[in-house]
Amino acid sequence: DIFATWAIGAQVAVAPRMLFFANLGWVMNQLEVTHVTCTPSLWQSLEAEASLERLSTLCLGGERSPQPLLDQWSGNLLVLNTYGTTECTVWQTLRRMQPGDPATRVGRAYPGNEVRVVPRGDIRPAEAGELGEILQGGVQVGLGYHNRPELTRERFISLPRGEGRGYRTGD
Repeated sequence: DIFATWAIGAQVAVAPRMLFFANLGWVMNQLEVTHVTCTPSLWQSLEAEASLERLSTLCLGGERSPQPLLDQWSGNLLVLNTYGTTECTVWQTLRRMQPGDPATRVGRAYPGNEVRVVPRGDIRPAEAGELGEILQGGVQVGLGYHNRPELTRERFISLPRGEGRGYRTGD
């Protein structure tokens, strides 16, 4: 997140951690924040009376966003819902949320990433309505877990036809 911000010539604002949790809105106003990336849990700590005149974009990730949170903010700000795993460099998908969009909509994969729903224990695409898990693929897929060969074999797989590596999220 830091490097993407710098890459477009923007600034990263920092403040002591406890100040964020106690006075998130005040801190954001003092730092003149226009874009914020955080977990839904942190965003829910925002003071009810906070006035965020400069804020235009809220990017939520790291955990599922509660539906009321999305409903409250998607009409006022550009709200981006992200999905991804640490095993694959954190974010793989992004969706611009509209009022009423369900929190389960995580958007489309970033270029160079692949996200598909597959039946558990299989790598073929799941049929419409079939339960499955998310399989991530692309150059960002990690090599495995340190000193955990069994879990690495279970979660990190080779994709067919030379498509590279995949990661079974369990999600």
